[in-house]
Amino acid sequence: MIRRDLTDETQTTFGFLFSDYGFQVSSQHTSEDFGNAFVIAQSDDFSLRFLLDRGIPSVEIGIASNPCEWIDSDIVRSLILGTDLLEAPGPDVLAEFLKTHYVKVRALMGNERVAATLANSESSHMHEREGCSRRPS
Repeated sequence: MIRRDLTDETQTTFGFLFSDYGFQVSSQHTSEDFGNAFVIAQSDDFSLRFLLDRGIPSVEIGIASNPCEWIDSDIVRSLILGTDLLEAPGPDVLAEFLKTHYVKVRALMGNERVAATLANSESSHMHEREGCSRRPS
């Protein structure tokens, strides 16, 4: 099965982020070896990193005050929805979540105290990557 380019998929599924909130693709990479890829989309509010690791998609949300720190989108979803962590949603479900809760995500990721707490929490699944755009292996 041939996958569409991750950048195209991202801009199609999450198009409202680009048209309504000023997100722009700032970095992207695709590895031919394992089909791994990433796309980083940034705005003034926060960043999103779309990952494809051995065919498994995931999304991380970047803290507004420190673009080198990333938090798994599932953590952010569970905090905003007030639920336990659920299985990672597909891209369409995450896109709908961001449409519905964009203001809350922006407030959470833009609040330096909250973001610092998440970043320092061992249970936050926060990921720091060297150079802010480390390519998947």
